[in-house]
Amino acid sequence: MDYPFWINDFDRVRDHKQNFPLASKIFEHPVSFWYGERNGKEMEKIDYSLQRLLRRTAPQLPVLVVYNMPNRDIGQYSKGGAKSRDSYLSFIKSFADGIGSNKPILIYEPDSLTHATELSAEEQDDRLSLMKEALQTLTDNCGALIYIDIGHSNWLSSEEASNTQSPFSERRRQDIAHGMRMGLSGASRWAGRPEAHVKRFP
Repeated sequence: MDYPFWINDFDRVRDHKQNFPLASKIFEHPVSFWYGERNGKEMEKIDYSLQRLLRRTAPQLPVLVVYNMPNRDIGQYSKGGAKSRDSYLSFIKSFADGIGSNKPILIYEPDSLTHATELSAEEQDDRLSLMKEALQTLTDNCGALIYIDIGHSNWLSSEEASNTQSPFSERRRQDIAHGMRMGLSGASRWAGRPEAHVKRFP
């Protein structure tokens, strides 16, 4: 993939590399930066934070992850997210403003689209509507290469994945995202196959 990946040159957790030297091997490769509410605290001044990061990484680019969907992880291990639709959209606008004309890879809301299959019909409609509005805001206000997360092969079959992403085909999907991204882990039969990580829209 022709992308100027940035390799993190600082400890995001104080003394982590020193205390866990074997884990430091991870940081010899590009890692993603995740953004979203943590421990009940919503992120503030996200635009300034992103601008600072992008200045530091230039001319390379980081991989960014938006992970702030209301009812994130549907109350499981990574529960949390924005407190309301309005606060989420405000977060997204600030995120887009921080990126500006830069073109980093942006993974949009891991698990959120897939988790929609486990919600009620009304909750599904609310989530998909929110995702569409947020994606349009990102596309209209920044240059990020946006990939929508679609889970992995042990979560949804190919037919289920196709049906799940179908709401985004009402308009040209390229208008709101660059492609789809699979969440790969040891549980997925696609693990270890880089060509399966992302798929661009035609």
